Amino acid sequence: MPDPVSVDVALRPLLVDAKQAARLLGIGRTTLYELIHADAISPLHIGRCVRFAVTDLEAFVANGCVAVPSSRPLPKPAPAASQPRSHRRPRSGRPALQLFDPTD
Repeated sequence: MPDPVSVDVALRPLLVDAKQAARLLGIGRTTLYELIHADAISPLHIGRCVRFAVTDLEAFVANGCVAVPSSRPLPKPAPAASQPRSHRRPRSGRPALQLFDPTD
């Protein structure tokens, strides 16, 4: 006889991606992202992946498609950088090109 826990996990995922969440709710992905921005649904971020807990989606529907307060703690905001970061790597061995010299 198969292990009941492994059968349950195989039949029903705990997390789904945006496409699957929208399909479960019967809405489009754009509407799903609008619900996220309205704080009606809270996504989970795992690295760069966005996932949705199936239980949260069920609670959203059970609550009449109204925002359900999340029991999860909010993530801590990242500390503000003192200087803006440059997206370019500095060139080694060459002086930086100055397009504007304020001393002229």
